[in-house]
Amino acid sequence: MDDTRRLVFISYSRHDPVGVDWSRRILERLSELGISAWRDDEGILAGDMADERIEAALEQAAAMIVVVSETLKQRPWTRHEVAYAQELGIRIIPVEVDVAHRRPIFMFAFTPVEFHRDEEVGWTRLTQALNGLRVAADGADAPTPDEAESLTEPHATPVSEPPPAPGVSSEQRQLLDKLNDPGTPPARRLEIGDRLAEIGDPRPGVGLDERGLPDIDWVVVPAGPFNYGDGKTSRTRKLETFHLARYAVTNAQYDAFIEAGGYDDDRWWHGLARRIEAPEPGEWSIANRPRETVSWYEAVAFCRWLSERLGYEVRLPSEVEWEKGARGEDGRAYPWGSEYRSGYANVDETETKSGPHYLRQTTAVGVYPQGESPYGLADMAGNVWEWTADWIKIQDNPNIFDDYFAIIRGGDYFNRAPNIPSRLAAETRSVRPFSLGPSTIGFRCAQAARTVP
Repeated sequence: MDDTRRLVFISYSRHDPVGVDWSRRILERLSELGISAWRDDEGILAGDMADERIEAALEQAAAMIVVVSETLKQRPWTRHEVAYAQELGIRIIPVEVDVAHRRPIFMFAFTPVEFHRDEEVGWTRLTQALNGLRVAADGADAPTPDEAESLTEPHATPVSEPPPAPGVSSEQRQLLDKLNDPGTPPARRLEIGDRLAEIGDPRPGVGLDERGLPDIDWVVVPAGPFNYGDGKTSRTRKLETFHLARYAVTNAQYDAFIEAGGYDDDRWWHGLARRIEAPEPGEWSIANRPRETVSWYEAVAFCRWLSERLGYEVRLPSEVEWEKGARGEDGRAYPWGSEYRSGYANVDETETKSGPHYLRQTTAVGVYPQGESPYGLADMAGNVWEWTADWIKIQDNPNIFDDYFAIIRGGDYFNRAPNIPSRLAAETRSVRPFSLGPSTIGFRCAQAARTVP
């Protein structure tokens, strides 16, 4: 690395107050440590070309800190900055400050500093991550590890640190980069997902946490109105802020429920019209694929179990919540925009000549990042249908009777409707019996925003 590099480049979203606040806090802390840092609003003067100033700052940087916040993914400059930093060989350090906002997929290859777990431990780890790099202020040497530790000591508390985030191998990084390339064909995406399952899928929200519980990657869906329903019945609905899981529940996550005795504990089945005695094996058991062959009752039982384990309510989303998560507030027809795009979802395109792709099976969750919703929710079209909390008839009865049909959303890999594009549209709904658990239906979790710890 060029020894003349002395800066820490701080990347953040100006449109997110949380990102702005944390970028300033990091700048101030680095200044206390004698480390020179650069933020774009600090370093760009009136009349300057922003892109040239940013590139010049990156060329002088030894490290790049990216503050992960709610609107970071919508900031196109972030992707360009990260790509240029990679070309320059700069160390990239994502900083996660909120459990509800994880780094976007193009940054999964970089191990984050997780302030949301413990802020003081986060400061210590950030300082340690910068040790050994030439990031000192002009005329000063970078602090030694002992000096850096002493500088952060007044802010630290003697807590037990969580285990460090696992490193990402070169193969994992290459596979994630290919997923992030819109030109990667669906057949290759299928292979990449399965290979990640074999060597270890490092993406948050796909597997289990250090406690052996599902590592749900919660995504904030902000309060506000949106267009609900199709063109004939469209109407404005307004929801409060809530969270949806970025991915459908995976096999690895559902297996944790099974292994914890989920089918034997009466608490998870109380009040349901039917008790499922044992799980049916899924059609595809690969760890990072969505759990299918699961009934509505089993999905509810899983959510009840996870609620008790996490200490806050986890549930199925209502269909209104599901639709807002899928299409956002701009009235788009599909998670990715207003027009159907071939290769943006796992679906049979060949039957209706909508495109050349048909995989005949599920894929790992999240292998179509180009098809994500405005909030970064994956697989809201295709792969598997998803159970919602709603059904076609509602009665004032605590039990849920099996002659009612639950509403499912999203479409699946096997879709052969007369018109695939309309079948995948965000407003499209279908229904299935509560007890039915085919290989084309899975589920994702939801929760009210105020319950996030």
